[in-house]
Amino acid sequence: MALPTKSKVDMAEALASKFDKLLELMTTQNAMIEKQGQKLDKQKDELEQHHKTMKKHTIMLEAIEHDATKDDRPHEARHLNDEQTWGALDKETLAKIKVTVDGWRDLMQISLVFIALFLTVVTAFISPIIQLFTSPPASSSSTTRGNPLPTVSIQLVALFYYLALIVSIFNSVLCVLGMQWAARLIAVPIGKINLERTLARERRKAVADGYMLPLMGVLFWTLLLAIGFFVLGFLIQLWALSVSFDGPAPILLIGGALATGLSLIIVGIIVASTVHASLHENSPFESPLSNAMRPMLQRIRRHFKRGSPEAQETHGTQEVDRLDNASIEGGIEDVTALIKWNDSDSTDEKALKTYARLVIDTSDTEVLERAVPSFDLEAWHDHASALTPVFHAVRRRFLSTDTSFRVKETIYHQLVPSQNWNSWTVEWHGERAWKDDLGPNALTRWCKGHYERLVGRSRESHRRFFIPWLFFTSLEKGNRDLRGTRLERYEECLGRILRSCHRGSLEVDRSKIFRSAIAECDLLLRDGKADVVARILSHLTRPALWQAFMLNRGTGWYRIEPLVSFITKGLEVEVLDEISYFISNLSDFILVNDELIVQFLFHLKLKLPPNFIIPAHLDLARLLDRVAKRKFVKSYGDTMIYYLNHGGLEKLSDLHPASAFLEACLSLSREPLWWLNMETTPTMKAFERQYHTCFVPLPSLSDEECEDLSSIISGLILNEPSNRIRSVQECKRPILELLDLTSEQREDVITRVLDRVDRSDLIALLMKDSHLEWIRIEPSVTFIARDPQDILASLSTFIGERSFLRRQVTCLLVLECLAEIQSRLPETFTLPEGFDVTRMIEMLVDFRCNIHDWFQHSHTVMVYLDYGAFANIDNLEAAAEFFDLFIEPDLLDLRDRACQYHKRDRAAFYLEEVNKRRATRMAMAGSDDSSSDTDALLAEDMNRSRSNLDDEVVPSVAHRRWWNLLRLAWNRRRNRPQTSVLPRGPDLELGPISPPHVPETDAEVEVPWHEQLL
Repeated sequence: MALPTKSKVDMAEALASKFDKLLELMTTQNAMIEKQGQKLDKQKDELEQHHKTMKKHTIMLEAIEHDATKDDRPHEARHLNDEQTWGALDKETLAKIKVTVDGWRDLMQISLVFIALFLTVVTAFISPIIQLFTSPPASSSSTTRGNPLPTVSIQLVALFYYLALIVSIFNSVLCVLGMQWAARLIAVPIGKINLERTLARERRKAVADGYMLPLMGVLFWTLLLAIGFFVLGFLIQLWALSVSFDGPAPILLIGGALATGLSLIIVGIIVASTVHASLHENSPFESPLSNAMRPMLQRIRRHFKRGSPEAQETHGTQEVDRLDNASIEGGIEDVTALIKWNDSDSTDEKALKTYARLVIDTSDTEVLERAVPSFDLEAWHDHASALTPVFHAVRRRFLSTDTSFRVKETIYHQLVPSQNWNSWTVEWHGERAWKDDLGPNALTRWCKGHYERLVGRSRESHRRFFIPWLFFTSLEKGNRDLRGTRLERYEECLGRILRSCHRGSLEVDRSKIFRSAIAECDLLLRDGKADVVARILSHLTRPALWQAFMLNRGTGWYRIEPLVSFITKGLEVEVLDEISYFISNLSDFILVNDELIVQFLFHLKLKLPPNFIIPAHLDLARLLDRVAKRKFVKSYGDTMIYYLNHGGLEKLSDLHPASAFLEACLSLSREPLWWLNMETTPTMKAFERQYHTCFVPLPSLSDEECEDLSSIISGLILNEPSNRIRSVQECKRPILELLDLTSEQREDVITRVLDRVDRSDLIALLMKDSHLEWIRIEPSVTFIARDPQDILASLSTFIGERSFLRRQVTCLLVLECLAEIQSRLPETFTLPEGFDVTRMIEMLVDFRCNIHDWFQHSHTVMVYLDYGAFANIDNLEAAAEFFDLFIEPDLLDLRDRACQYHKRDRAAFYLEEVNKRRATRMAMAGSDDSSSDTDALLAEDMNRSRSNLDDEVVPSVAHRRWWNLLRLAWNRRRNRPQTSVLPRGPDLELGPISPPHVPETDAEVEVPWHEQLL
């Protein structure tokens, strides 16, 4: 039903009324919003004004703070050629020159005034004498041609008066010229910049010092000479007058005596002061004459003092005092001599010397404030070979007590950015890379020691100075790998140290840097910054880290235990697998921290699961041998037994070390204080009871077993896997079984094997895969080989491989073999083609060992280089480092010094050849020649190396044998043990490529070469 019409109208009116009210409200709201917007705009303007005001206040406060703390902050570093610095130094040198010139002017002005008065007096005295010569006598006739000759005394008086007059005039002329020359010293020299003007002023001053100082001496002595001439003429005139009367004239005689006495006193004073200045340093009576007389008089003085008894009694004390004073004065004189002006110096050297001279001699602290920002270490480094003492003298002057705190802070701050100097780096692929030709000098060694002291001050100092310390250490010989190829961050540098601390040259010890890096990681772990340590370790692999730890003999377990615990937590089994190869291939050549290895295994043992079985390729034989020999059984015997009980015994490649280890364990129970070992002895006895049957010797093999053994050994050669590396046990066990046979059975088995494989392959198996010492395999190898050339031919098949370097045991075996057979090589001998000793050179360079062993093996390598192996070297960088180490004088083996000097000449020759080949390769790398041209250049380079070796004069065989006899006699006299493997035979020193055969007797008997060895 529809609503009434009236109701609809009322509703419409009500709605209209409400709509009007809504419009009014909206209008009111819009007005209020507009007012609020205006207020907000006003507030915004006010806030902007406040912001500008606060910004101004901030700038003002920063300026106030900067001004208030400027004395506590270092100056900003500036270059050596900075205008502000040389402006201050130019003013300083001008002030010094003015002081010097004023002194010269005063002396010359005084001399001119005195000469003027003196000439007046001399003229007055000489006038009567002139009249005596020019006035005619009253009794003379007009026919006389000239005046009569005066007496001799009058002639002498005239002579000395005239000499005094002439010398005085000469002195006055020199004074006038000297004043003119001195005026030029303070004139502004020609130069566009302050440095040029300062250097020009210093050069002018150096020239003036060379001429003006002698001129002052000439003025002084000519003035005395003029006075002396006048006094001498006056005395002659006085004495002539005194004796010219018929009777005595006592008054005149007394006057003459007094005048003569006073004159002699004056002469004595002059002589005494000159002699005093000649005999004593820093005498106030110093003069040019005394400086010239000083060497002669001091020598005469020492001669007479040495002969007197009193001098002999106190000679010791005086000599010590003299040496102490001489060392101090010598250092000062050295610096003074180094900073003297030299026209032949370069502009940079002149600037450095002038800078040092002005800084050292100044007493104005304002000059030091303005000069210290330009104490540029980069400029000093470029001339460190000649100016290092000057650098230290300048640095001491800046750090002296009269300088401000700001000057000292600037000096300390100057060292911080030094590793980023442009002279160290080159642009490479958009970043800065280190140059290849960087090397140490006196300044870098000082910086290294300075940073080493700063690193240990605090955590902040370590982070700030560790990278510079590492960099300057890397400049030392053999430490190139410490700095990488480019600028690195702090974490990257720590990681590099952790993985390369065990390397380096023989004379460089990296243990300090390694301990510093370990300590920093330890502190980071204590502070809960495990993520930072993880970032550091991300730059290296765990196997490389374990190898670095175990090869670092200067670090104890307590230092690395926190870091090892952090890395191995929850990964004990994986870590043991990673170190298996290293432990299985321990070599007597490389210096290894044996105790740390066992401690590492003990640490892993505590976290290993109960049912743990050691990795299949972990061979503990060599480690057991080291534990038994180094008396570690008492401390770590239970640790080794733990691993043997968990599969280690079954995986041993050789039971002989285990037998020796077990015997050492059982000997503990027989010690007098056996009860001190109660914790370990039961474990050892239980192990012996369980496995004693494993060490019972087996009977000799039957014919069938010999056939089986020959088949196994033949299979190792014929079925060598190409896709995997065989474990140590896989080859070593059958080889050991062969070597333990009697000589008849061993030769029988070898004969059967040779029916199936080549002779060289069997020799290669024994040399490459036996993992034994040369003394163990020598009888078998000499039986197999028909002559030494067979051995060398077998070695040439694998010693050039990259993997050969990883097997240090095999490297050592090969070196021992080469040393043994070198003296038995036949007359017409040439090395097999491809005989490469590069890998052995790399091992001698990369791994630290006993220095005597290093030289023994290096001698062996040098012999085969002389036989022609030098032409096959492919790693020229390692070869250059090897020869460089060989000729290092500080590394000479004192026990064999004569032989070392003998070999150094050859090493120097090879180093020169290596540098030539490196230059050839660099030239080829920078050229666009085709491959055929490159091959031709390489062939030409190799032929040149061979021809140079052929042309090089080498000692004869007889000469070499005499050297060998002398070496053996010296070694026996010193009772020096040979290597732990086999006593060395005589080395073949500097052998020629094709050595002539020298028979031992007239009727030489043919003896098989292996019998000669045995």
